[in-house]
Amino acid sequence: MDKRDFSGIEVSAKELVVALEREGRRMALKTFDNTTQGHQAILGYLRRAGRTARVCLESTGVYGLDLALALARAGLEVVVANPRAVRHFATAMMQRSKNDRLDAAVLLEFALRMPFRAWVPPRPAVLQFHALSRRLEVLKERRAAQVTDTTRAPLLGDLRRSLRSLGRAIARLSVEAVKIIDHDPQLKLRFDC
Repeated sequence: MDKRDFSGIEVSAKELVVALEREGRRMALKTFDNTTQGHQAILGYLRRAGRTARVCLESTGVYGLDLALALARAGLEVVVANPRAVRHFATAMMQRSKNDRLDAAVLLEFALRMPFRAWVPPRPAVLQFHALSRRLEVLKERRAAQVTDTTRAPLLGDLRRSLRSLGRAIARLSVEAVKIIDHDPQLKLRFDC
């Protein structure tokens, strides 16, 4: 008897919908918060003595990264599927409706039927670089605040102070990003290209 369970997890910013097949039986869908505590609860739900689990989730950027890392660190088999491949898979299954519960079920079917391609977690330097890059992007968007002809004097002073502060933060984080790149040969090669 195969001692592997299969799961599909639909990831959103606030919650995770888990579809699970254990010993050939479909379990009721469960919803967890997309938080560290929610990730731990999912691990408790998926792990069983003497069994392993293969978990499929879509590549959703930052919303699913912490969950994928937690699953991989716990020794579960993780597939982070390309959303386009999952969408085509769903279409082939005649599944045209879309909501979190249906998507979790499609991801479970994907885990059951498609060849297993293990997700390889990014190296720590890459994770650090991505986190810095995301923060820099947010700061640069905030700095792009527009001053218009209707902006009143008290607001102008405050905006100028904020823009100077954002500029200093951007400069400081940019230096840190370059340090990470310089200390990682693979990142350095990609950056130089």
